[in-house]
Amino acid sequence: MAKKNENALPRILEDPLGYWNSIAKEFSMPLRASIFGSMPIDLIDEGNAIRIKAEMPGIQKGDIKLNVTKSSVSIRAESKNEEEKKGKNYYYSERRSSGYYRSIDLPVDIDPKSVKAKLENGILEITAKKVPGESAEIKVE
Repeated sequence: MAKKNENALPRILEDPLGYWNSIAKEFSMPLRASIFGSMPIDLIDEGNAIRIKAEMPGIQKGDIKLNVTKSSVSIRAESKNEEEKKGKNYYYSERRSSGYYRSIDLPVDIDPKSVKAKLENGILEITAKKVPGESAEIKVE
């Protein structure tokens, strides 16, 4: 019998923020959460623009919905495929679905009207122009 580690903390005490984030994710996911996969992204600052590259294998451009504000980009995609074959001595039916969801808080404000998106070889590429902001050098007293 393995000796119980008496110094082990419950997960909530080890990483409270991670614990509550995992709970929040479970409750905010759609009922069919198992179909939604992770979506690796790259966020690239190109000086006067922001570029996002998101990996979305198996998704067609008609399956993607983008929601853009001046400070965030949300990407949602769901693909469904049904196949059915009937023969003299067999019946075959299969359903597949896959999907992705990601909301990205941007480090700078963008112009939502400048956003362009294209999908090529399973990579969604989104570009947006930055909104010029006022800046000032502050002296520390």
